[in-house]
Amino acid sequence: RFITRRGDTQRFYNFGVVTALMLLKRDPDRFCPSNLYVTAMPDADYGTSCYMWDVGYASELLAMLDPEALKTTVEHWAALGPHSMLSFRYDTGERLAPGRFYASNGSMFFLATWNYINFTGDFDWLNKKVADKTMLQHLREAVDWHKTRPQWNGLAHYGEERNLFDDHTVVGYHHFVAAPNAACVGIKRRLADIYEKLYHDEANARQLRQEARQLAEALIQHLYNDQGNPAGTWKQRHQDGSMLEIRHSWDFMNAGTYLAEDLSLKQKRQMRDWFVDNLVRFGSDDVWVVAQDPRDGNNGRHQMEHNGRGAYPAWPYHDGWALKAMGFH
Repeated sequence: RFITRRGDTQRFYNFGVVTALMLLKRDPDRFCPSNLYVTAMPDADYGTSCYMWDVGYASELLAMLDPEALKTTVEHWAALGPHSMLSFRYDTGERLAPGRFYASNGSMFFLATWNYINFTGDFDWLNKKVADKTMLQHLREAVDWHKTRPQWNGLAHYGEERNLFDDHTVVGYHHFVAAPNAACVGIKRRLADIYEKLYHDEANARQLRQEARQLAEALIQHLYNDQGNPAGTWKQRHQDGSMLEIRHSWDFMNAGTYLAEDLSLKQKRQMRDWFVDNLVRFGSDDVWVVAQDPRDGNNGRHQMEHNGRGAYPAWPYHDGWALKAMGFH
């Protein structure tokens, strides 16, 4: 329970819990012995689908309220391969769109695991074998996956637009982009903590931290924009070598959250000012944020959770993670 005298704050908190409970599916007679949580989509084709991206954002709450369900879900992801699917169907256990991936899968797989072990203290679970590998080995594969992707100056190519958002929603946002590369920095450092504190493995911890530092430096050097009115935003580098400036909050939230120790104070202030001046809707009846800088012109009614008219429901609080990590409480 969250105790406060402020009714608006209590309402905001309660809606978070209610939303998670709305995604609850009971499945005792099929392959899963515990509850499962799915994505809330109006399309019946998505009605039984469990996405890593969505459940990853809910994993802190699930780790506190229903840890067995979270653990079961993560084990299914591990067995099916986090980078070879969009989701699995809770009623059959089958992959949705096998072979296609979301660039967020590795970091969200890791985040859900991180929340489960830290809220429950079930660190021995990391030694459990799932699909002939321990969960620790699955985590290592998740943080090293970027090495299997095409490289440019140490940055990984994270696919086409459909691997980053949805088809034709943020046109031009693809290939070497900041957000998933920054998330990789964060999960490398967290896995280094696991190796060091739980396994006393200084060699692996040192290697992961070095890789994280090099990746962070490459990101800031090659993709950060500190010039002009869009200062505080991140560029995209395409396979043909062209650079594009698409000012999307997914870069802000991941870079701010996971690169906070690597960014200068000036860069942090630039990122904060761009976010507050261009994405926050202070004057609206229901204060909210939008996902993309409206000046980019992506303001249509299609997929509004990704453009200059709206935002995916989890993203405003991930924006909050970023602001907090950068010191702007």
